[in-house]
Amino acid sequence: PAFLDELKAILKDYVGDFTDRIYQNQLKAQRINPNEYSEEDVRRFILALGKASGMIIGPSKGREAINKMLAKLK
Repeated sequence: PAFLDELKAILKDYVGDFTDRIYQNQLKAQRINPNEYSEEDVRRFILALGKASGMIIGPSKGREAINKMLAKLK
């Protein structure tokens, strides 16, 4: 869960008050268990977070958020 919290912190920098709603919606939509997940789950989750946040902050900022989160994964 600590790694997912790091992703959530990055997301918060981009979408502010919408963070919790987007984060929880995408956890549920991607069927990710915060206590047990694979690297592929995280990649899918990051892309979903970027797509969802891009609707609020615009596609270029959404891609920027995705890139920051993917860099954390490496």
